[in-house]
Parts: sequence; structure tokens; C-alpha cells
Amino acid sequence: MSRRMAYWRCHYHLIWSTRERLPVLDEARADVVARCIKAISAEDQLKLHAVGMVDDHVHVAVSIPPRHSVASIVQHFKGSSSHQLGKLQSDTIDRWPGWQAEYGVLTFGQQSLDRIVAYVANQKSHHESNTLWNALERIRADVSP
Repeated sequence: MSRRMAYWRCHYHLIWSTRERLPVLDEARADVVARCIKAISAEDQLKLHAVGMVDDHVHVAVSIPPRHSVASIVQHFKGSSSHQLGKLQSDTIDRWPGWQAEYGVLTFGQQSLDRIVAYVANQKSHHESNTLWNALERIRADVSP
């Protein structure tokens, strides 16, 4: 008998960067990362709302059921995508440097979902026009909350 949780709303904004913030997430690599995140989300029954990237970091808006830890999901996203990105190495593509160990995570409520999804989905335009939400761009806490 399967135990299913009837109701949960656990929304997260995740962000992580390439090692040393190297600008290596070109279109081909971004596509691989997005496909890995989508596949893992489907496999783990997550509710993926948006994925956004610029050349040195990734944003994900996702709802994670309580049966999963946020840390295990981030590890799965990063590990799977890094493994696939390592396979892309060739004469025309620089060696994949890997992900930075740190990541950022913020929780948000249902009322903020549409705004967070729009922010994540439009990462490139936010970076180009410098309309960033600093709190959503942090990967590590430099000071205590």
C-alpha cells in the first residue's frame, strides 16, 4: 500500500554556479542542464516551474514533496548534469569545469509563485538589463540571516 501525502506546498528557488563562476554555460550546455533537471523532476515527481540560466549560473523554481530533502534534489540536479556535461568534451568544446560546491536555496509562498517563475524564466533579460533581485542571486550567505 502506497502512502501518499494529500496536500503539500513546498516551493523553492534554487541557484548554483559553475566552478569559479566560469562563463561556460553556452547554449549546448544549457540545453543539457535543462534536460537533466526536467528528467529528474519527472522521475522524482517534483513540480518543476521554471529553469533559467546565464553563462555562469543556474536558477530553478521547483516544488519538492516533503519525502525528498532539498539537498538531495540539488545534489541530483548537479550530479546528473555534471556527468552529462562531462561527456560533451571535444576539440570544439572546452573541458567542463564542474559546479561550485555551494548552492543557494530560498523558500517562497504560493502567492509569490508567478513572480518567482517569471524571474527564473527570464534570467537572461534580467542580467542584460540589470534588473536583478539580489536576494535571488545569492549562492552563499556572506552573513547570517
